[in-house]
Amino acid sequence: MSTLRFAIIGLGHFGRRHALTCATVDGVELVAAVDPRGEVPPELPSLPVLTSLDALFEREFDAAIVAAPPAANPQIAERLAALGVHALFEKPLGCATAAAERVRDIYAGTRLVAGVGHVERFNPAASALRRAILAEHVGRLRALRALRCGPAPHRSWELSPGLDLAIHDVDLLAWIGGSLSPPRASIARREWLHAAGMVGRGVPFTLFADRRRRARVRRLTAICDDGVLIADLLRGTLTRGFDGRPSPLADSASPLHREHEGFRDAILRRPNAEVVPLDAGVAAVRFITQAENA
Repeated sequence: MSTLRFAIIGLGHFGRRHALTCATVDGVELVAAVDPRGEVPPELPSLPVLTSLDALFEREFDAAIVAAPPAANPQIAERLAALGVHALFEKPLGCATAAAERVRDIYAGTRLVAGVGHVERFNPAASALRRAILAEHVGRLRALRALRCGPAPHRSWELSPGLDLAIHDVDLLAWIGGSLSPPRASIARREWLHAAGMVGRGVPFTLFADRRRRARVRRLTAICDDGVLIADLLRGTLTRGFDGRPSPLADSASPLHREHEGFRDAILRRPNAEVVPLDAGVAAVRFITQAENA
């Protein structure tokens, strides 16, 4: 197996998770990280942590995982693409549609691999739900509902509840339904977002994201002709019917680990490699922007 040299840009809460996961992926060597504070994660004491992109770009590396504040993504993308570096951008791809489109367009004219970290696509419960819907195991899909709640995140920069939480479900709904129409209705507040729309050929959906709650909830429900499927994304289970017994899924790998493996495989041009395309990141930002400004 060819060894790929990875770098992490941004060592906030999620950047550290990326660093810890990246260090466990076969065929990947984590060579450096960038963070203006220069703090070395205690779990990775030997990781070189640089304080600037300029210092990073003096080193040789093949790919970067970008977990910096999303407002910086276009500038970072320009520099990475100019160096011929593959990139995986943490969601959201941008804080506005134009910024997300800029990142996409920078990589569009290259042969580099670039994707966005909509990690829930790699959740075994979400994958199982999608397979069941596509195979019509419970009949034709009639409606989708998404619920995502929890406490406010701890980070040095702030996102709206749509770009922070609901964007995960927007991407899942588009992935399951095949396409995503503009929101039909929405109510946006500082800490929550409620939106409704259509996927595919007129399948309605509703989503609710709320970051005022202590308990975390990540649930996706599909209402079909012959039953209801409920994916619990936290527990990794799929249930048929509201009174059914949840079925644990066999895949024990973490969604983030699977995401990293898909990025690695795409760089190595392996068949069946999974990377969420930048177009999907743009579509999710566009929907959230429309919902929050309706």
